[in-house]
Amino acid sequence: MTYLIQCNEDEITDSSLYRKKLREWLSSSKPEDVDYVSGFLRKVDSFNLDDYIRAIHFDSFKVPKVPFQLPVSRHYYGLKEMREGELDFLKHTVLSKSMKPLYICSDMPVEDMAADKDFAKKYMFGLAMVLKKGLHIHIIHDVERPMKDMMLGLENWVPLYMTGQISPYYLKGVQNRVYSHLHYCSGQVAMTGDCISGHHDLAHYYLTSCKEEVSISQKNMEFLLKKAHPLMDIYREERKKELYAALIENAGKEGRRRRVLAVPDLGVLPEKLLEDILERNHVVLNEKTVILECYKRSVTCLVTTLKHSVVEDEVSVLSEAEYEKYPPVLPIVECFLEKDIHLTYEEYLACIKAGRDYAKANENYQFNLTKIKGFHNIQITCFEGKWCMISKNRAPAIHFVIHHPKLRYALENMVLPIRDDEIE
Repeated sequence: MTYLIQCNEDEITDSSLYRKKLREWLSSSKPEDVDYVSGFLRKVDSFNLDDYIRAIHFDSFKVPKVPFQLPVSRHYYGLKEMREGELDFLKHTVLSKSMKPLYICSDMPVEDMAADKDFAKKYMFGLAMVLKKGLHIHIIHDVERPMKDMMLGLENWVPLYMTGQISPYYLKGVQNRVYSHLHYCSGQVAMTGDCISGHHDLAHYYLTSCKEEVSISQKNMEFLLKKAHPLMDIYREERKKELYAALIENAGKEGRRRRVLAVPDLGVLPEKLLEDILERNHVVLNEKTVILECYKRSVTCLVTTLKHSVVEDEVSVLSEAEYEKYPPVLPIVECFLEKDIHLTYEEYLACIKAGRDYAKANENYQFNLTKIKGFHNIQITCFEGKWCMISKNRAPAIHFVIHHPKLRYALENMVLPIRDDEIE
């Protein structure tokens, strides 16, 4: 309900505020467009980490070894000095010998800081250097803002998420409407900040490398993380065993599933069709073994789920002309092979037929074709009321399992129109 009427959790507990919000929503002459996830999904769909690395010359970055002298402590006042403080913090984190993770938590306003384009570039460069050094970043996002603003913020983090070195979290509910806070720490430096809401220009930041203060800051961050919830789990190849275990475990849990796919799932394909596709593409033996293992796991998970729950698949259908523009690929997102195995148009139609046949043979399986074009490089799986997973096949192969209620709700209710006609 909080998502539909666009209010915060604390407002829904105040009966007068809740009634006001509900009246506004019910009496609205034009329903608000709540499709705020499309931009994020499009960015994930089209993003290529290799191209991004080349564009920012990431491979040529050199983590400097020259000692960086930082006073034991320093205070920063006003926007100009605060920008300087944030860069000083990142600089010291990169140049220190410590390999401890970087922790970020802030509900400070970002618009006035980001208005300085030069600062924004330097800040993102600093984060890139942190990742280049090999540090892991734990960030607690401020999600108690309008969905549109939250999704725009997440879009900016997509390139960093793709590295697999980010663990994002969120805190439930509005924490404070009077104060805004900032809390950063890494191995040898910490920074805190605060301001009265609406008066960011008068904020005060404090940067310290004093061991005792850094130690206290690290402990406070550990306490914060215990109160936080995962915004999403991010799986790259190094975590594939964890992903497989989670998928097998979830197959036994009751609940409706919905998947938005470019090509029917491996689990509905006849094994002979799959082997013919692999043979035509001259897939080498070790890769073929990985794909067949994923195929068997997909079949098992789907059969297990259908014993107790409904699975609805939506596939965006392609005409021959559309096929020429965007040739579909075999859905091997769980294989982490970082390659495309293209389907001929005849193979693609055979996969569509396999999906229809599987639906006829399994009462709990629904197979729908959609009128509009979906995504080319990602697929979306929603376990209703539990989580939604965005899976990307390559560049890089990665899975985002989203837990945050607002994001999950938006993905669960993303609508792709169903086709009235059929293809032959």
